[in-house]
Amino acid sequence: MKSAPTLLLQLSLLLFPAIAFAQSKIEATQIKGDFNGDGKIETATLVKPKINADGLSCNGPCVIKIVFSGNNVQPITQVNSIGAVMLTNLGDLNNDGKDEIGYLPDWFTSCWRMYHVFTYNQNTWKELVTGFPTYCTQVEQKEPKFVEKVPGKPAYLRIYYSDMNLEKGDFPVKSKLVKMATFR
Repeated sequence: MKSAPTLLLQLSLLLFPAIAFAQSKIEATQIKGDFNGDGKIETATLVKPKINADGLSCNGPCVIKIVFSGNNVQPITQVNSIGAVMLTNLGDLNNDGKDEIGYLPDWFTSCWRMYHVFTYNQNTWKELVTGFPTYCTQVEQKEPKFVEKVPGKPAYLRIYYSDMNLEKGDFPVKSKLVKMATFR
């Protein structure tokens, strides 16, 4: 059986990246944009769950909501989340006259997150591209990039995602073109 100090050291080494990420992450609680395409600016506000005193559980469900000042814009709900890192107005990525929203759901541990890009279509939020993996080193870059338009390819986006290189022990950021979802 290992001693308590040895177990504590092993646990701290395992959790260090998540702790460092939690201390350095960029978290906006409000963004503005025309998310429903009505020509008026709405405010999107992040509403977090209440965290228990232990700092490792929620007082109720661990669910975030992004609520909008526009009366006719439905909220975005994300289960198993305690925040939204890099909550961003991404601009009009699909040329439909509405701004898209991107964010990383936050959790108590782990540096791995799935970045989400949402578009407002037919009075509901839908993923414009399938969520893709990021690691805390990607978020900690000076100017982290997650998604952008591709000139000359209006149906595609370039996503920037984290990969794992076991040989080098690092998490390089790679990019690829992905087709955007289409909705009728």
